[in-house]
Amino acid sequence: MPQSPYLELLSSQRLKPTSQERLPVEEALSDKMRIVNCSAFRRLGGKAQVFSLARAGTVRDRLTHSIEVAGYGQLVAAKIADGLVSKERDALPRELWMPFVQTVENACLLHDIGNPPFGHMGEYAIREWFKTNAGALEHAWLKNNRLNGAEVNAQLQAFKNFDGNPQGLRIMTRLQWFDHAFGLNLTCSLLGAYCKYIGGVVSKADPFKKKIGFFPSERTTVTATWRQLGLNQDNDGTPAQRHPLAFIMEAADDIAYCISDIEDALEKKLVTEKQFIEFAEVTMPDLIKRARANAEKTNDWLMENGLYHYFRVFLSQELVGAAAQAYLESEKGILDGTHAEALLGNKSRRIAADMVKKFAGAHIYTSREAVEMVVGGLQAVTSILDAYRPMLLLGTEEFERLQNKEDFDRLKDFPMLSQLFSLLPHRQEIAYRWQVEQNPKLEPVYRTQLVIDYLSGMTDTHALKIYNMINGTQPFGVE
Repeated sequence: MPQSPYLELLSSQRLKPTSQERLPVEEALSDKMRIVNCSAFRRLGGKAQVFSLARAGTVRDRLTHSIEVAGYGQLVAAKIADGLVSKERDALPRELWMPFVQTVENACLLHDIGNPPFGHMGEYAIREWFKTNAGALEHAWLKNNRLNGAEVNAQLQAFKNFDGNPQGLRIMTRLQWFDHAFGLNLTCSLLGAYCKYIGGVVSKADPFKKKIGFFPSERTTVTATWRQLGLNQDNDGTPAQRHPLAFIMEAADDIAYCISDIEDALEKKLVTEKQFIEFAEVTMPDLIKRARANAEKTNDWLMENGLYHYFRVFLSQELVGAAAQAYLESEKGILDGTHAEALLGNKSRRIAADMVKKFAGAHIYTSREAVEMVVGGLQAVTSILDAYRPMLLLGTEEFERLQNKEDFDRLKDFPMLSQLFSLLPHRQEIAYRWQVEQNPKLEPVYRTQLVIDYLSGMTDTHALKIYNMINGTQPFGVE
């Protein structure tokens, strides 16, 4: 019998070898502890899912969303793993059942870790800022360093296509600095499973490259990971296929957010249960019929919005089963890299999820409360980047002065920039200095990443505080 491909795909190897040998399940559990003890993971509790700065516990934030996604990921992965270890398939060694499920859960916990404040609007604001300021940055980089035009353009393109996914990979593999340049030093199997997108540049023709999956600074990390996992690579070493477990993580995210946004809108009374049920009766009558039948049995004790909650349970069960079935049906193509469709991409499986998203788009994402968050977040992120713009245009030698605490004249020559530099986190400054030592000519690029790393790591509240401080509207002494 040929060796199971999952032996390599679930590799417990790390890019920085650990000091002790452990079983695959122990390595997967070690990954989880590294995640939950990570400050970037905890900060997700201060980042909006849809509604920013909501009263604690009323609606989901990025942290509670990620935990829910992890739960759905476990459910889907367990069903798939059961099928793979069955006598009929015998495709997954039984000792890898738990690492398979745990790695999916870990990838789900991490899937939003790179999101900047204010979610997708924060990503959009960063991209637009770089498109607007690309000319000035290009001039400064060419003037002050040894970069050529092609190198400058390649680096700027990455910033113009900024996304939370490659930023998350950067956080995991670089910025959670302890005493080495490997960040959390997660297993290669988890790094692969995290990468929803696999391109270093955007390619609209490839569904897995419609957004960038990694920045140039993490390119060697990705190529080394794909080599360790035995996944297909292009001639230049970049990924040519997705890690199979990334399909499961993506499906879990789809299941979670298509359901949770409706529930949060009901909680905030932006829509009524009656509105949604009337919509769903036309688009998903079978699920509503099942929900009504169960609600009628417990009518005297039914909680507020109880009919919707029955609907949510039945829909999630259906989508979990559909995702698992889709993986098992398409396993060969998923493993060899020829399968190019999401697990919930099939029309018959996707229709329910798409209908729920359609309702959310019409009634939630354009609500006054959501719009206020979007507009306010755009202004805050843009304003913070504008404040740091002069720092990004400095020559390398001038920027070195900002880092030299013994150079007291820097406070006189660069009063505002000296203060702004002092806000940058020490851990990220160490990562910046290490990168510059490896490749000095890219100093202006790494400096730019340093500022983006700082901004991306902010919670919504902290971003507003810095925005107000920069604009002189923050009350002194008030946190």
